[in-house]
Amino acid sequence: MSRFTKELAGEYGPYWKSEAEKTLQKVDEQIQNGEITIDEFGVARNCIGRVVSEDIAEQIFLLNHWEIDLEMTSKMYEIEVAKELEEYRKSMQNYVPSEEEFSEMQNEFGKGTTVINVITGQKIML
Repeated sequence: MSRFTKELAGEYGPYWKSEAEKTLQKVDEQIQNGEITIDEFGVARNCIGRVVSEDIAEQIFLLNHWEIDLEMTSKMYEIEVAKELEEYRKSMQNYVPSEEEFSEMQNEFGKGTTVINVITGQKIML
C-alpha cells in the first residue's frame, strides 16, 4: 500500500486524508478538462504529452479510470526518463561553466571544493 493510499484511508490522520482527497479532486478535474489523457495503450499522459509518474497513475486508477494500464504507464515513464537522462548526459559532455556559474558555485560551495554533477559524474574543481 502506497503512502498516498494510506493517507486517503486516514492512517496519518484527518489532515492528510483531507489533502489526499483534494489531490484526487484536482487530478479528476485535470482528467475532465483533458489536461490528463489516457491513450489507446492505457498510458496516462499530462497536458504536454509526457507520461505521468506512478503516483499520479495510481491516483487516476483510484478515481476508477479503469482504462489506465498501470504497468504500461510505469514502463513508458521509465523509458521516457531514461531517454531524457541520456539526452542530458550527451548535452553536458563538453560542459564548461560560464564565469558567472563558476563564481556562483564558488560562493555557494567554497573555493577548492570539488562539485560533482550526480547525473553525468562530471567533476568541477572550484
